[in-house]
Amino acid sequence: MQKKPFKESLIGERVELRRPAATMEHAKEMFALLIRNEFFYPWRLSLVELKSAEECLALILRRLGEFDAMRSVYYDIYADGVYIGEVYARDIDYSSNAVKNFGYFMDSPFTRQGLATESVRILETELFTNGVHRICLFCHFFDPAVLNMASETVAKKRGYTFEGTSRDALYDKRNDRYASERMFSKLSTDDDSMKF
Repeated sequence: MQKKPFKESLIGERVELRRPAATMEHAKEMFALLIRNEFFYPWRLSLVELKSAEECLALILRRLGEFDAMRSVYYDIYADGVYIGEVYARDIDYSSNAVKNFGYFMDSPFTRQGLATESVRILETELFTNGVHRICLFCHFFDPAVLNMASETVAKKRGYTFEGTSRDALYDKRNDRYASERMFSKLSTDDDSMKF
């Protein structure tokens, strides 16, 4: 796989994936979405602490640097012109043609409508077209009785294969606890007959 610049936007049937805008207006939208969805509350994984729109803007700028360097790609998800979430491929390994960390999050009013599944399909298609062979997706959880079923459902709809559980794989310093993660993967050679 050779490094190729990522497209500024990717268009689907109901969503558009856009390169994040490096503006304070967008940073405020992002911060509001995270707060609205209790992203920072104790039951969620607090690995990245963003305390203001200004810190969101700094994160967006760092991510755009990774986007331009082709190390990671982050796209904002829009439906009918409204910002509703994010889909990303982090830690792209060009020597093994793999994406080490694929993920997404959605604003809760837009969940259970197939929009996350469509966003995943659009980005994974772009990645496979650009020569990626393997995509790894992780679903984090704190309590084995309460798995992250929303993320797992998207992975399963898109034909990802469950590979196992890494126990206490991440430390949530803010809340002094560990999160485990269930790993799923998809290969470019896998049957893509799974539809949303």
